[in-house]
Amino acid sequence: MVEFMKLKRRFYILLHPRPTVLITTVCREGKYNVMPCTWHTPVSWDPDLVLIVVDKENYTHKCIMETKEFVVNVVDDKFLDKIMKLTVHGDKVDKFKLAGLKTMKARFVRAPILRDAIAYIEATLYRAIDVEDETLFIGRVLDARVRSDVFRAGGWDYSKARLLLHHWENIFVKPDPRSVVAAPR
Repeated sequence: MVEFMKLKRRFYILLHPRPTVLITTVCREGKYNVMPCTWHTPVSWDPDLVLIVVDKENYTHKCIMETKEFVVNVVDDKFLDKIMKLTVHGDKVDKFKLAGLKTMKARFVRAPILRDAIAYIEATLYRAIDVEDETLFIGRVLDARVRSDVFRAGGWDYSKARLLLHHWENIFVKPDPRSVVAAPR
């Protein structure tokens, strides 16, 4: 019989890999910021709500608290070489320039959309919940769009949408389209 081992730290890796998204924000003074995020999930569809988890010491936290808005940018494996560059504090560096990110104007919020994202969700702050060192930001979805070449009825076309799944530290997983299976009904 296989034994279960106790994890001493970082229990959350049992819930990984998770899709990597890039959260874009704008602070009160107009400065843009971007942050990699893997702790996110939809939480309601009536109203449409999305949740992201942000450390209270992060510049993204400050921006969301000031402007009450953010964009969730879904990215693919073309962003792999940029992700780790974005882990620095945005108040000290222009992360868009550092990672070579291009933006476009959002329809409903001031925070930018990443031009090369494969999908995005514009949201305004619905609720902020403090949990120790983190804040759970629940956003009301104002607009959600996806590139038509990577999506089909029922969801992602994994042969074209090469999502980036964060496993642990700087390790990522790319889904293999041949591994997508349907469960029996």
